[in-house]
Amino acid sequence: EARMLKMKSYPGDEEVEYSEEMAAIFHKVPPGEGDESMSVKPWLGAIKCPKKFDGKEKKIKKDKPKEDFQIEHIYGYRTEETRMNCFWNNSGKLVYPAAAVGVVYDFNERKQTFFGGGKTKSGGGRKQNDESKNSHTDDITSLAVSASRKLVATGQNGPTPTVFIWDAETREVKQKLKLPKGSRLVTGIGISANDKYVACADAAEKIAAHVYDISKGGKPIGEVKINAKVTHLCWHPTNEGLFSTCGAKHIIWGVGEGKKWKAEPATGLGTGNFTAISWSSESHETMFGAGSDGKIACIQSKKCTSKVDCGSKTIQSIFCCADPADSSKEVVYASSTDKGLYAYAHVKAALTPLFKIELEAPCISIDMKDGKLACGMKNGMIAIVEAKADAKPNPVMLKHSEGEVWGLVSILMPDNSIRVVTSCDDNRI
Repeated sequence: EARMLKMKSYPGDEEVEYSEEMAAIFHKVPPGEGDESMSVKPWLGAIKCPKKFDGKEKKIKKDKPKEDFQIEHIYGYRTEETRMNCFWNNSGKLVYPAAAVGVVYDFNERKQTFFGGGKTKSGGGRKQNDESKNSHTDDITSLAVSASRKLVATGQNGPTPTVFIWDAETREVKQKLKLPKGSRLVTGIGISANDKYVACADAAEKIAAHVYDISKGGKPIGEVKINAKVTHLCWHPTNEGLFSTCGAKHIIWGVGEGKKWKAEPATGLGTGNFTAISWSSESHETMFGAGSDGKIACIQSKKCTSKVDCGSKTIQSIFCCADPADSSKEVVYASSTDKGLYAYAHVKAALTPLFKIELEAPCISIDMKDGKLACGMKNGMIAIVEAKADAKPNPVMLKHSEGEVWGLVSILMPDNSIRVVTSCDDNRI
């Protein structure tokens, strides 16, 4: 029933392309909504009054508690309605979103530091409109790390979504930006090769990618019209004037400089949808698209020249990088819904299979640093995987797979240890 509710129509959808085939990639949710949609006494249908209850409701105390709190550890990683959102930073820590917080995780030391978190001053209003904090006030829906791995860009939910550019190590805010009113949420985000621009795709009635000058801030300097659901945005590794988006039946190149930007659609793609894209560093005109038809699209100069089978189902993520064993060569990694992580040798837009690694779940995010793959999985796990044929995933984060945690209890065990039990929208305990 919950899945069916997520697929219903919402006002303003008539001008937005939502393909039924996209169900293989995402479940449709009302843009711009946070947890308010379940905030009106969600417990009433799930609990029963004690027999001795006198029926009189006690007065609810609305005063804020005197206690404050500090976040020590966050159990979680956002995997719902997003792609390519878990990265290495320059010092080898993981960077990823959890609810409205950016997490920098040193998993070797089991230590986390955070961008954001804490209380807001929204009172009874919508938390997305709270400007009292220099951090996100609602769920981070998109995250990207710069080519230098020193900057992070994050975008959130809300009628006028906030975007932050922050330091990947110190979490210091470098810039705060606002998307135009009616943007609803940031569905894709990316930082240009030399940290000059950030591009942010929205979920407005007429979907667009907005380009900002990071150093100047303020309003967007340019716009690329997409007019189709965006699942991922990826900037070219060396060209400051070129990024690409993918999603519902499209891969579009955003080309421009300064205030002049335009959309140039890729051709020959067929009718399928795309979950993620990745540029080749070997050729400035070559990129790869992860298709919902189970094929990798090889694109040269905005034209699909070939498709390569990858597993038997939707490809959930894709990443192209130098071969860790030989930096003069290039490898493409792709994760299929069949739970396989596939590696291909890349030479002049031709892909040759190398090996396959079996995983617990498909990856919605892949990143590589120093021969190690950071894999953000659809079931909520983050695992580190050596980039070789016989590799075994090393889980560094386990969690619920989607939605919000609605139930939590701590239990004192006979040996005086503590167990925490949670329940969630994914119907798991």
